Amino acid sequence: IKTFSGTVAGVTQADLEREIPSEIVAANDAGRRSYFLVTGTTTIYGPTWKVMELSQILYGDQVKIRYVTTIEGLNVARSIHQIGR
Repeated sequence: IKTFSGTVAGVTQADLEREIPSEIVAANDAGRRSYFLVTGTTTIYGPTWKVMELSQILYGDQVKIRYVTTIEGLNVARSIHQIGR
């Protein structure tokens, strides 16, 4: 499991009709953007470790994302911790 810390640059909610998965995009201090797939098993926490919904993560939030990279090269978020606004 790897860790990425950065600022949220975008959040996409799943749209099953259009086959669009949930995703979060975050940029690190160097400005490098990384994309993370959010699945049903991804846990999302607020600053006090209270469980949150993906819809509560907003553009500009500071986050720490623990993730794995699949053989296909997809980054799959295991947990998202909102550490600040």
